[in-house]
Amino acid sequence: MKRFRIIAAIIAFLLCLSSCGKAESSSADEQWRIVTGFENICHGGELWADDSGRLCFTDFSSLATALVCPYPNCTHSSSDSCPAFGMDNHPIMTDDSIYFFKVEYGYGKNGKPTADTTVSKANLDGTNRSIIATISGKAVEYQERIAVFGSTLYFCAKETIESGSNLYGEKAKHTLCSFDLTTGDFRELALLCEGYSGGTWLYGVYNDKIIISAGASPEAIEWTDMAALDNIEPTCYSYDLATQSLEESDLPQPISVQAGYYFYAENGEIVVITPDGDKKTLPGINPESNFSVVNDKVFAFGKGYDLESGQSFEMKSKKAVAAYLDGKYILKSFDYDTQRNEYEAVEDKELVG
Repeated sequence: MKRFRIIAAIIAFLLCLSSCGKAESSSADEQWRIVTGFENICHGGELWADDSGRLCFTDFSSLATALVCPYPNCTHSSSDSCPAFGMDNHPIMTDDSIYFFKVEYGYGKNGKPTADTTVSKANLDGTNRSIIATISGKAVEYQERIAVFGSTLYFCAKETIESGSNLYGEKAKHTLCSFDLTTGDFRELALLCEGYSGGTWLYGVYNDKIIISAGASPEAIEWTDMAALDNIEPTCYSYDLATQSLEESDLPQPISVQAGYYFYAENGEIVVITPDGDKKTLPGINPESNFSVVNDKVFAFGKGYDLESGQSFEMKSKKAVAAYLDGKYILKSFDYDTQRNEYEAVEDKELVG
């Protein structure tokens, strides 16, 4: 019974979001958020999919987690009866709905590979689904990173030109696109790269510009030729949200863009560029480590740096820091036994040494 009460409470919380207000900001750096297969913080919690592909929501205030399903007697074992299934490709939560992608792969009459991406809309409890748009000929895949600005999504999409094989990578065209959840308007904004064994990475937003790296080889490369694959040099681009124009960035190739800060590697150390353009070196943090920026602090699994004071510190936990809410940091880890995300809330003194 306790489990069902928790589920009912979270579903009720989701449904009441439509009546909640939002803080406004004048800077795009503060308005945007990134949605990936591993990061989807929104509305005071996080959406995430378990190992079965079922969508869950964790409320950071209570730390309660439930599947996105309104049926108290549901066994959550079949996509035919449980709405938690089928929404694991970039679920986007708004005040009253959840939007999500699905890619349909196939082959055309000429034998060329095809991919269409559908955008669907559901109620906050996963029910009442409908397809609101089809993006023909393009795949928005799980590994892509989506930047969300209000009702507008910015993402990289792939159009396959030639299929790959056991020996060679595919040839594809990668473009920056946008989709408006309110109007259903899809736009192909700019070509990022075209060629073999290519890829893109949308880092985030710095000074009202989306930062993206993209690269591909003009020639087919064998999968086993690691040296040739490593020699594909990505180009760093910035897409100006005000002028809606793409240009090659004059900043160094980034390793991360978070919370309005721009990070890159130099001489084996991390250098951060602040929103004002000042540069600081982060001592003791490996540029190849994963890190998060929360509450103007860098957290790197044991090491930390305060971006405002310029002071380094030791972390008392090596768990990932996901958010800061009501004076507490939200720590996130993955339980390999249960195959689920785990969260806990700690005060500053419990985390920062």
